[in-house]
Amino acid sequence: MRLTRKVGEQNRLFGSVTSKDVHEQLVSQGYAVERKQVHLREPLKEIGTHEVEVRLHPEVVAKVKVTIGPEA
Repeated sequence: MRLTRKVGEQNRLFGSVTSKDVHEQLVSQGYAVERKQVHLREPLKEIGTHEVEVRLHPEVVAKVKVTIGPEA
């Protein structure tokens, strides 16, 4: 999944990418997940590729790669 955000110095984002942002992107792509199933240790604040856990079931965890790039 790819998201774009405004970027400042040292590739730091203005703001951050939260579990809500990841959830909305998954739903827009047709996945049936609830926001509480998307787990981030902390909001993502740098461009690059990050791994996000989506807990589909107590014993089933999907790992989704989220790539954050600068807005054009």
